[in-house]
Amino acid sequence: MRGVHAWCVLLLIGSVRWAEAAPLSEQEAVRLALGRPAVRDVLEGEAGIAEGKARGAGLWNNPVLSWTREQTFEKTAGVSEDVVALSQTFDLSGRRGLRSDAARWKARSAGSRMASWTRDLRTEVRRRFYAVLLGQRRVEAARDLTRRLADLSGVVAQREAAGDISSYDRKRVQREHAGARSLLDAEMTTLSEDTARLSALVGSGIQDGQEEPMVAGELLPVYPPEPLEPFLDSLKETPAIQALEQEARAYDLETRAAGRGWVPDLTITAGYKTAAPANGRFHGYVVGASFPLPFVDSDQGAALSGEARARTIRGRLELEKMEAAGEVTGLWRRSSRLVEAARRYRTDAVDLAADLVSIAETAYAGGELGVLELLDAHMGLFEARSRTLDLEWKARQARIALDRLAGGDR
Repeated sequence: MRGVHAWCVLLLIGSVRWAEAAPLSEQEAVRLALGRPAVRDVLEGEAGIAEGKARGAGLWNNPVLSWTREQTFEKTAGVSEDVVALSQTFDLSGRRGLRSDAARWKARSAGSRMASWTRDLRTEVRRRFYAVLLGQRRVEAARDLTRRLADLSGVVAQREAAGDISSYDRKRVQREHAGARSLLDAEMTTLSEDTARLSALVGSGIQDGQEEPMVAGELLPVYPPEPLEPFLDSLKETPAIQALEQEARAYDLETRAAGRGWVPDLTITAGYKTAAPANGRFHGYVVGASFPLPFVDSDQGAALSGEARARTIRGRLELEKMEAAGEVTGLWRRSSRLVEAARRYRTDAVDLAADLVSIAETAYAGGELGVLELLDAHMGLFEARSRTLDLEWKARQARIALDRLAGGDR
């Protein structure tokens, strides 16, 4: 039985270590970033603020309890009166309900703005994630170039020792090898910085300086790209657009509430009264009703202000929709063309450059080519890989920006 427990413990430790060493995926990075306690506090706190305001707008006015004492002084005897009364104001116009509904729409607008904030955070996580992925690919390319030139240095040194070539070839290869090592150091430094920036968002340390990849994914977006129409159709469902629509509805309701300012609020008062003249004490009741006369102020300013705000927001909404549609169209075209360009360049240039390296190595070994041509072939392969990565990175950046505007995560 103890042996079984020991094996279970070892398997558990091994699985934990494997999980810690496993590269981070894009979905996991986003999940970690959005699941941080600080992010939850922001979202829940903003939701609580909006909900509190909405509840407060729908509450009745508090009743008012009052006590008054009136005392008169005479030469023969004084008279005192005590009144205890309870007053309550009633909304006869329905303004309270309209303002409560308006506050609810503002709470929804606040929720939509927090959803937009969450989308921005998700976008930033994806940008930093793919920056790390790009850095890994650049390090791989620089490391491959360094390894190739190191191998070539050994070959050249052997040929120099055999007297087949001069020391120029060896020194030239050594110089290029030193340059490749410095390039690898620079790329690893950039990768280390990008890794730290990603770790700051996901709230979890990512190992730096390891040979294994820290993140896993495809730098190039999917191909073929989705049609443009679904992206344009999804614009009306984006949080930023919904927040403006909900805010406009809230101000419409506030305008309607202000338009009922000519209907006064009714205040009912009821209470108990005692009077104590010289010949005894008398008891009775107090009943009253009052309401303001809206001759001067009937919320004309609030009505005008609410109408103007609603109109302003609807104007902004239309401008936002037109601008977003233009940006989505442009980003979709950019992403689609860059994806196609990266795929075509990888086939036309990278594969060809790899073939040229093989041909040049064979020709150099046979004495048909010099070291400069061989180095040119190696550098050409590295440059082709670097340019492919640049195209893929630009395509991914365009796709991330497109997803931020219209939704999606591919």
